Amino acid sequence: MGMITITIDGQSLQARPGETILQAARRAGIYIPTMCYLSKTAPIASCRLCIVEVEGVEGFILSCQAKATEGAVIRTTSLALEEKRRDIMALYAVNHPLECGVCDKSGACDLQNKVLEHEVTSQSFAARDQKRVIKNWGMIQYDPSLCILCEKCVHVCNEVIGDDAITLYFGGYKSEVITKKGGDLECTMCGECIAVCPVGALISTDFKYRSNAWELTKIPAACAHCAAGCQLYYEVKHDSIANNQPEIKRVTNEFEFSTLCGAGRFGFDFANRVEGKDPIRFQRALDALMRADTIAFSGYITNEEALLLQQMKQARGYRLVADDVRGFQKFLRAFRATSGWTIPTATLSTISSADAIIVFGTLLKSDNPMARYHLTMAKRRHNAQTINLHPVEEVELAHLFNQQVKYEVGSEEGVMALLLANILNNADLPSQLRSWIDDLDVGNLSGDASFDEREQSLMMAKLRRAKKPVLILGPDLYEHPRAENIARMAGLLQRFSPFKVVLIPPTTNALG
Repeated sequence: MGMITITIDGQSLQARPGETILQAARRAGIYIPTMCYLSKTAPIASCRLCIVEVEGVEGFILSCQAKATEGAVIRTTSLALEEKRRDIMALYAVNHPLECGVCDKSGACDLQNKVLEHEVTSQSFAARDQKRVIKNWGMIQYDPSLCILCEKCVHVCNEVIGDDAITLYFGGYKSEVITKKGGDLECTMCGECIAVCPVGALISTDFKYRSNAWELTKIPAACAHCAAGCQLYYEVKHDSIANNQPEIKRVTNEFEFSTLCGAGRFGFDFANRVEGKDPIRFQRALDALMRADTIAFSGYITNEEALLLQQMKQARGYRLVADDVRGFQKFLRAFRATSGWTIPTATLSTISSADAIIVFGTLLKSDNPMARYHLTMAKRRHNAQTINLHPVEEVELAHLFNQQVKYEVGSEEGVMALLLANILNNADLPSQLRSWIDDLDVGNLSGDASFDEREQSLMMAKLRRAKKPVLILGPDLYEHPRAENIARMAGLLQRFSPFKVVLIPPTTNALG
């Protein structure tokens, strides 16, 4: 389908088929205010602030929901729109003082910004105070008296994270966010609900009252906890009391474009600090380095540490050895040899747009939460069929998988052969490959792997209608004694089936 031509505020622009007015306007750099909109979830449509006028259509239109149509003439600003938006912001601020400086969100509050933007200088609305109890959910605190019921937290938890931990209790003016199971919050504590909250209703318990937003300096960085390398900011404060050292107070992210797990958001207490250097032990370390010709290290290091190792190699001629990185390199080379790839082309967006996903050899919850979030998006948006193959069941993520197969530890090569035999069963293959597959002892492989034929049939039934299937391979496979053989079979699957293969790296930024 071709592009759609629309006019916004006198500017003619192109919109993609199926694109909303808000999406088209944002791509063109045209501002439409929002309070509840999140680009990574379905439109929430609770704030009504994104209203626009469309020529020939009576009343106001929600630009976050309305699709762009050929020839539409749209206005984003008018006296009527501004008056309506001012009333909306006044209603939002009915529980919030217009000049607020005591809330933890002050200085970074979207409500403050929008109240100023729409010139709400007085309050004509009033409401009876309600008894609202602050909820302490471990690392997260919820204050319902500050909540504006935008539903961002609920949507990001359900549609992106996949924890399904919170929902909205509808009780008129007594409405509030509640835990789905009642009582304590049962989730993976990613804190993304804190990030998307536009006010101070959801905050980090650890950060509470530690600093004002304007006292913090944002330092851009990449998360070092897994291979996803998610974008984040270390927010630091120069504290003269604490030895004149800048201290990390919290971690934040550009939540419209990135997502953080609990490790990335809350696990920032590993900064190296020297408290009274031991000169004897330091000298021993230097002596050991002077005698050594090889340095063995883990791939779980930062880019800065990798640079230091490289500089040491250039200066002293060290041989650098990282077994986990080397194993992945060998796996990738063997995969390329049969897949036809020169470089990997599958990405995280390949996962989120899939309609069927097999996860093999990795526990996404800990190995790569970002891949897990994209799997969640595929399931929520496309009702993707999801299958997990691993010796350990993903108990906390059981609701995200249609099928879980617990195979025997060490039988990964056999499991990959069974995948190949089932998926390529009716494919048009070169004679040599067809003969190899037909000669596989499927019964023996199934028994050794504890992956019986009933489970295989169930898996294939779920994959029958898949048009955009994805196979996610993880670190368990790279460390297998016959990893290269597994990689070659995965490459054949990529080459002769509709499956796209996504490889989850085993380490952090040092791979780059």
